[in-house]
Amino acid sequence: MIKIFKKIILGFLRASGHILPNIYPHKTKILSERGKHIFFGYYDVTCFHPNGTKILAMRVTLKNISPHKSNPEMDIGFYDTKNYIFKKVAKSHAWNWQQGCRLQWFDDNSIIYNDYHDGAFVTHRLYLDGKNHLQTYSMPYYTISPNKDFALGLDFFRLHKNRPGYGYNNPSHEQFDSKNAVYKIDFITGYIVNLLQYKDIDDIIGFSDCDNFYINHLSISPDGKFFVFFYITVKNNVRKVYLMMADQEGKHLKCLSKEWSPSHFTWKNRNEILLTLATKKRETNYAIFNVENYSYRSLDTNLLNVDGHPTYISDETFISDTYPSRFGFQKLFYYNENTKIKKDLASFYLPPNYMGEVRCDLHPRVSPDKKNVCVDVVANGNRAMAIIPVKDI
Repeated sequence: MIKIFKKIILGFLRASGHILPNIYPHKTKILSERGKHIFFGYYDVTCFHPNGTKILAMRVTLKNISPHKSNPEMDIGFYDTKNYIFKKVAKSHAWNWQQGCRLQWFDDNSIIYNDYHDGAFVTHRLYLDGKNHLQTYSMPYYTISPNKDFALGLDFFRLHKNRPGYGYNNPSHEQFDSKNAVYKIDFITGYIVNLLQYKDIDDIIGFSDCDNFYINHLSISPDGKFFVFFYITVKNNVRKVYLMMADQEGKHLKCLSKEWSPSHFTWKNRNEILLTLATKKRETNYAIFNVENYSYRSLDTNLLNVDGHPTYISDETFISDTYPSRFGFQKLFYYNENTKIKKDLASFYLPPNYMGEVRCDLHPRVSPDKKNVCVDVVANGNRAMAIIPVKDI
């Protein structure tokens, strides 16, 4: 009875949060469109053009439900920062609410994204210089190397099956479980080779007694020499997350986390990763992990004790966010590692119907010049994008 009463009270607090105002700098620009969702997705890639003149976005007309049942078409386009009018340049049928179609700028004149075409998931590279040339690779990608010569991909169907909101599951897709965990797309030759099989991970971690397993959050190091990813096992509805690392050819596979469970991360430099993690005591913590000597040091556990999506805006300062409070507000903040100062930059209300697979995390993305941050928010009942100035912090 007490649990039921507590749940009712928390539900009431969350639903009543809408009477409180959103808080953000007065120069913030909200990109929205009546009756449509405008969003970008995950925080590990930026929506900002390298010179800051355009902002990538995805647009879809759909209720706030899973897209995997009806396979709806999604518009891909960008906003010009002179007039903030959405210009559609392509469409995709392979997307989700948390990571979109992995849309990002490939270079100054082209974009790259995933799609579903002729019964298969693929990668498209689209040039925006007027030629409108489309280059297609026969597998979907997840992350691109720093010098743009190759990409890595994973099993998006297995990912969706185990973590709805992150993978793809188109109705007409031939569903199967692949033995391959990570593959490499060579942008120069067009060849696709398998780097890791699940058996390779099994030799290190072991999953024979698990109900299921999958990987997520591939990321290549800033120098392009190796990559990391989360390997997740599921047993009796309990998830266990491991941080794994291998070189760019899939060799020298290692498990970096055994004493703690990682949640989100960003590269600080070529050797260090800023992680949000759960300790043995189930406490959330921000920590910096060194991939060379496997050491890690915790940051301020009093100020940084909730999970978030961090990205550095300088050598010692990072932007991150929080999940909804009891009143439904998600905060954007920055933290300076040297001064140990944490400051809230904005706060946005998330309605109760945006939960689970269809939630709308802020997922802060930083502009190349570090002067603006873009977050996904809910405005007038639909997803929207907020461009927030941070040049003065």
